[in-house]
Amino acid sequence: MPLFRYEEMKAMCQQHAERGADCTLMTAENASLKLWARVIRDKNGNFKRIVEGKDCSPEQEKVKELFSGVMVFNSKSLFEILPEVGCSNAQKEYYVTEVPELMVKNGMAVDTYFTQDGDDLRGINTPEDLEICEKILKNRTACVV
Repeated sequence: MPLFRYEEMKAMCQQHAERGADCTLMTAENASLKLWARVIRDKNGNFKRIVEGKDCSPEQEKVKELFSGVMVFNSKSLFEILPEVGCSNAQKEYYVTEVPELMVKNGMAVDTYFTQDGDDLRGINTPEDLEICEKILKNRTACVV
């Protein structure tokens, strides 16, 4: 995530500390990131779970709020939950994204931090990704001058 900004991480950590959360995860919206994990909320708007892109139902694919891959934890709470993480998903992998859901189920506080710039989530996996990120970074730099 070469476009991820220090200021966003700092603000997220500050919010995490101020609210006393066991876990805070960064979210954003970016319509061009089709296979990204979705943030699922309950009927009251509270965080419920993260669903990996490959595991999304057609209904979940419509969710616009994406998980960035960035989380801050209270270490004691994290180590308490880790033994409960399983691998019952399409990939048969252990997903760290299961941790916040398990925390909610165990009565722990899970918070979200929404970053306004969804391009912060972009990674580079292809030459096309590199080209897109270079253009965004050049545009950001031009705006700072």
